[in-house]
Amino acid sequence: MKRFYWYGSTASGQRGRGTLKADDRHAARQFLREQQIVPYLLFAIPVQQAAIKSIEITLFIRQLATLTASGLTLPRALEGIIRGLPNSPLHQLASDILLELEQGNSFSRTLERRPRLFDPFLIHLIQAGEHAGRISQLLTRAAEYRERNHALSQQATKALAYPLTVLLFTLLITSFLLLKIVPQFESLFNNLGGELPGLTQAVLTAAQFLDNHFYLLLLTLITLSASATLLYRGVHSFRLRVDRTLLSLPLVGPTLIEIMVSRLSRTLATLQESGIRIHTALTVSAEMSKSPLFESIIQTIHQSIHEGKTFSQALREQPLIPPIAVQMVQAGEESSALPHMLSQLANYYEREVEHRIHQLTTLLEPLLILIIGGLIGILAVALYQPIFQIGHQL
Repeated sequence: MKRFYWYGSTASGQRGRGTLKADDRHAARQFLREQQIVPYLLFAIPVQQAAIKSIEITLFIRQLATLTASGLTLPRALEGIIRGLPNSPLHQLASDILLELEQGNSFSRTLERRPRLFDPFLIHLIQAGEHAGRISQLLTRAAEYRERNHALSQQATKALAYPLTVLLFTLLITSFLLLKIVPQFESLFNNLGGELPGLTQAVLTAAQFLDNHFYLLLLTLITLSASATLLYRGVHSFRLRVDRTLLSLPLVGPTLIEIMVSRLSRTLATLQESGIRIHTALTVSAEMSKSPLFESIIQTIHQSIHEGKTFSQALREQPLIPPIAVQMVQAGEESSALPHMLSQLANYYEREVEHRIHQLTTLLEPLLILIIGGLIGILAVALYQPIFQIGHQL
C-alpha cells in the first residue's frame, strides 16, 4: 500500500491538502471521490522504510497470538499493539496492516503483499487459520516455529563466529607485529651485522612485503570478499558449488545437514498439524530453504511423491538425508501419525545440532590456541635467535 499526497478542493469548496494510503493512483482517486474531494494534484510519496528485523516480526506475531487468544478480534489486537509501540518502522507496519483490514482485506492477503517481511510459511498458516476459524492457535504455532528457527540460527552463528573472531584477532595481531615491531628489530640486526638465520630472514622479508603492499593486499581482500558475496547471491551454480564444498567438510558438513533436516521437519510438522497438505507443505519448504542444494533435494522429493512414491521412499533416494530421518518418517506413515513423528524428528535434530556445535567448539579451542601460540612462537624465535647467537659468540 502506497502513501499519496493530494491538493484540491474539498466538499465545502475550500482548498485543502493531505495524505492518504491506497494500493494505486486509481484507488486513491476513488477514495477522494467518495470524500467529495476534487484533486488538482495527486502523487505517490516516495518512502524508504527502515529495515524491520526478523526478531521484531516474531515478537509482533507472538503479541498478536496472545491478544487474539484472550478473545480480542484481530483489529482490536492490532490497536493494542500499536498503542504500545514507539514511533518506529514496526509501528508504521502495524498501522498499515490495520488500515488494510478496516478496508476489507483479509489478514493473509495483507501479509502476502509484504513478501520481504512475511514468508510463505506464515502466509499459508494464516490462510488455514482464517478458513478454520483458528487464527490465534495458528499464530501461536507460527511464533513458536520462528522462535525455534531463530534459536537454531543463533547456535550456528555462535559456532562460526567464535573461530572466525579468534582467527581475525590473530591476523590483526600478527600484522601489527610485522608492521610495527619487526622493523625495529631489523634496524638492530643491521647494526649488529653478520648473517641472519633463515627463519629470521623469512620473517623480515614477509614484514617488508606486507609493508610495501599493505594497501594493495587490503584492496584485493575486500574485492575478493565482495565478488564472492555477489557471486553467491546472484549465481545459482556458484551457490551450489559452495554448498557442496561446505557439506563435504568434516564436522561442519554433518552439522549443516542436521540443521537443514531439522528445519525441514519442523516446517512440515507445523504445516501438517495445521491441516495443510504435504504437497503444499513441500512447496513452501522449498521456497524457504536457504540452501539451493537442499531446495533442489526438496523439489526432487516432491516430484517423487507426485509420481506415486511415499514420503519415506522419496527421502530414502536422497543420499544426504540421514537414515534415522527416513526410519522415523516411515514409522509415522505406518502409524498414521506423520505430523507428530516429524515434530519428534525436529526435536531430535535440534538436540543433535546443539551437541555437535558444543563438540565443534570444544575441538576448535585447542586448535586455535595452537595456531595463535605457533604464530607468536615463530615470531619470537625468529626475532631473538640472532641475538642469542651473538651472545654465544661473545
